[in-house]
Amino acid sequence: MSVTTQSQISAPETRFKTQPLTPALGVVVEDFEFTEQPDPNDIRDLQALADHHLLLLFRDQSISETAQVAVSEALGTLIPPVEPAFTSTTNPWILRLGNVGMDGQTLEPDSPATQFTYAPERWHSDGSYKPVPNYLTILHGLELPPEGGQTWFSSMVAAFEALPEETRERIGSLSMEHPYPNSGKTVAGWTGRELEVQKHPMVRNLPGGQKALFLSPFGGKVDGMSQEESDKFVGELYDFATSGPFSYHHSWTLGDTLIWNNRGVIHTARPWDRVRHRRLLQRTELADSHN
Repeated sequence: MSVTTQSQISAPETRFKTQPLTPALGVVVEDFEFTEQPDPNDIRDLQALADHHLLLLFRDQSISETAQVAVSEALGTLIPPVEPAFTSTTNPWILRLGNVGMDGQTLEPDSPATQFTYAPERWHSDGSYKPVPNYLTILHGLELPPEGGQTWFSSMVAAFEALPEETRERIGSLSMEHPYPNSGKTVAGWTGRELEVQKHPMVRNLPGGQKALFLSPFGGKVDGMSQEESDKFVGELYDFATSGPFSYHHSWTLGDTLIWNNRGVIHTARPWDRVRHRRLLQRTELADSHN
């Protein structure tokens, strides 16, 4: 199986030092600090890196909500979290992911906020259920469990390029449904928003000319297939796309911050013990302007 490496595609020139995470996906970015007044030149460089490498890792960051929102806003168009119940009470652009309340107390395993953290444990692209899917996601680690809770990523660009030609041709004309995984879900008084099921092409065209697989793991059906046929076909594509050559498994360290490009990468949150351990991350999301 041939895998396109980052070195085979001309990387953007930026002032930042970078180190590759894997041959196919991601870099560690040095010399950038999240501040409330980011330098426009730094922002242009970060966007170029995110468009090329798809996943950026920043170490040892202590990021306030205000600084994260400022950098996010500089990078593109901020969009509010789809579920207001889980936003920060001090900043409506920040989604809090985990089992820690705003008062610092550990939330019960059956609380809505804790239950909300189960949906991301399937491979997905943030916001694929929206009419216009997400562009960038920024996630910062505030509290981390001693075990579990990793985030795994996979390049859907590299996966698409490695597919057999007949499969690429087959899916090039197909679309599939992307349901919102929390539609109608009710937990302890919280009911997830009811969102209309969207349909998107199974191949996403990126601004740089690359193509990426674009799938939903939440029961969406492929055009022209029965549900059973669709589930089998999509499952096979996911199995292929999330294999070792295309993936990076991130084990969080306190102060880590990740920026990823939903146009070409998928991710999954790994399980962790929600009874014994605390976990809290803060997230911002950017809308896409490229279809």
